[in-house]
Amino acid sequence: MLRFTAKSLEKSTFKVATNGVQSDEQEMKTGLCQGSVLSVTLFLIAINTIVDCLPQGVHCFIYADDVALIAEGVSHAEVEAKLQSALNAISQWQNETGFKISAENSSTMIFKRTTARKIQLSKLVLEGESIALNKTHKCLGVTIDQRLLLHKHVEEVASTCKQRLQFLRYVANTSWGGDRATITKLYKATILEKMLYAAPMLSSIQNSTMRKLDTIHNAGLRAISGAFYTSPIASLHAESGIPELRVLIQQRTAMLSAKLLANDDSTGAREIEEHNRTPNTQEEELGTDNSSSSGELWGETQTEHREPTITRGNQLLEQLGMELPGIKVFAMPNCAPWDQKTIPIDESLYHETKRTSNSMVIQKLFSKLKATRYRYHQTLYTDGSRKDGKSGFSVVGENVTIRRRIDDTSSIYKTESEAVKEATNQDGAEHYLICTDSLSVISELEKKKITSKWRDEMAMLFNRCNETRKHIDYCWVPSHIGIQGNELADREAKASLEGNIDRTIKLNYKEIQTNIKN
Repeated sequence: MLRFTAKSLEKSTFKVATNGVQSDEQEMKTGLCQGSVLSVTLFLIAINTIVDCLPQGVHCFIYADDVALIAEGVSHAEVEAKLQSALNAISQWQNETGFKISAENSSTMIFKRTTARKIQLSKLVLEGESIALNKTHKCLGVTIDQRLLLHKHVEEVASTCKQRLQFLRYVANTSWGGDRATITKLYKATILEKMLYAAPMLSSIQNSTMRKLDTIHNAGLRAISGAFYTSPIASLHAESGIPELRVLIQQRTAMLSAKLLANDDSTGAREIEEHNRTPNTQEEELGTDNSSSSGELWGETQTEHREPTITRGNQLLEQLGMELPGIKVFAMPNCAPWDQKTIPIDESLYHETKRTSNSMVIQKLFSKLKATRYRYHQTLYTDGSRKDGKSGFSVVGENVTIRRRIDDTSSIYKTESEAVKEATNQDGAEHYLICTDSLSVISELEKKKITSKWRDEMAMLFNRCNETRKHIDYCWVPSHIGIQGNELADREAKASLEGNIDRTIKLNYKEIQTNIKN
């Protein structure tokens, strides 16, 4: 993709037009035309090269044009040397690329667990300009402090939300204000989302700090429901349908953890989890060593240890009964759009059900289809079942009976789609007709655009079948009208709920997200 973009920009030319007169054609040696859709993408590609110039021991995090450098060590001098070395490398990178990072808008922060000991660092320098040493810094809308307690951030959020809450009370006036649905949407959009911004970071704040936001949350729910100040808080949550703020924060923390675990590139999340579970013997040894280059170690007083955000999210997932190995790893679509084959879908029975509800007529039409259009096909029937908190599916056909029980948190759509994928994997015949009573699965197969991991897997499977000269047709059949194969698949799917869970069939992030919300 980068080579394609580079080639498309070679020998670009432009003209300038004024008063209807055009200039001579000139070659564009640098930059892009104004308003080019490639501007943002190329900027991100260019600024990402800053990572390559940094020395070892310095971690770099980039979001658009915001850059954070993080270094850790057991002494002041060690961290100071690492960061200054990184700034020197960035200075050279600026001269080579033309980027300019403002030292005036940058700041240095020391993160530590205790304030009992004051730590002084020499001022770091970028291009001859000193970078200020601050106790707080606002990064991407979050005001962080040295101990990551987020006191100042919560105070700023509370101050802003109090002003918005006053406006909400005016709009919620009982005589001329909006209805409950409108007030609820307004509260969620303007106040609740403001408080839940960077929710995973808020999952570790102290209860005394959280109470500042809880007060605003409860006041907002009173404005929505019109409840008295004496109404119990539990009744506010029940009346409005909005849970406690701490619950919402935990939901988003768990969803972030699931998203990172389901991402191939988020190896850092797994490394953090491993690091947290492994005792840091090096720190224990260095904790008694007073011969560092600066003469002193970071601090002597240890405070209560707080788990990393990823660890807290993983613990929440385990409490919800979602096993971490059961999350399907996300990857970009393997099937390119130009390689997708058109999947043959037969919806003739669906259109017939719109004209008649006579089951005998539909049975005869299906028998006719099998005897004519699909006379050389081996028919497979699929069905999914979910009952009493259990999920499973089945695939039945001539000399084929497959039953699988999958994760109990799986939706009915998950069971139906996995059944169709299992049927597509069958071998032994050149022509297959796969019948399902799930219209949502058929609709997903019809889509040209790949919008889900399952759809991508099905596209790859179908392409592989074409390469091996195995032809597959998919047909929708109505349920419970007496089609023998479909009725048998329904019974087998219910029987699958009594088996053991197949852990090889995993949930993807979207399914985990839905389960967490529910």
